[in-house]
Amino acid sequence: MKTFKTIFLTLLATLLLVLVALGVVAFGGHVDVAATSPGSPLVERFLHVTRERAVERAARGIEVPPLDDPARVERGLVAYHRLCAGCHGAPGVEPAEAAWGLNPLPPELTHAASEDPARVYWITENGIRMTGMPAFGPVLDEAELWDLVAAVTVLAETPVEDYERAVGGEEPVAEAEAEVTFDPAEALGDV
Repeated sequence: MKTFKTIFLTLLATLLLVLVALGVVAFGGHVDVAATSPGSPLVERFLHVTRERAVERAARGIEVPPLDDPARVERGLVAYHRLCAGCHGAPGVEPAEAAWGLNPLPPELTHAASEDPARVYWITENGIRMTGMPAFGPVLDEAELWDLVAAVTVLAETPVEDYERAVGGEEPVAEAEAEVTFDPAEALGDV
């Protein structure tokens, strides 16, 4: 019985020491949170795996509507140009300078044609916390979100000329003046 008590007290003391050490590191400001600093490979890997599994789980059961309607794709390309091209780039459009300051960098979406559209929808609707990827669910309806997904699925095979024709020569919002048309407190509620 005495051995069990000793082991238990040793484990408890070790746990308390670890919690105190974590508190000193966290509350002492000893963690580098700068976007310009590379993250720890172990932490980056952990966050990547966690994010991928969470999105995979959350996207299960999302029913994907037909995405090959040309009108849907064109509406999606216009919305993509307005909302996404500033960070992710597009055919003939480099990401805006501000995108290069994000950590992690926004992915180039030309590979997204091979992604599960349900995953792309979930990410577009909900965003990804602490990556700079906003949630468009509070500002776009379901049809508009699917339009964006339709555009992303064809982005890699869209010639620059077709993309420019679809978006009408407008600059992406990140490069132009954006007009904010929604109240975040109203869209997200009390946070």
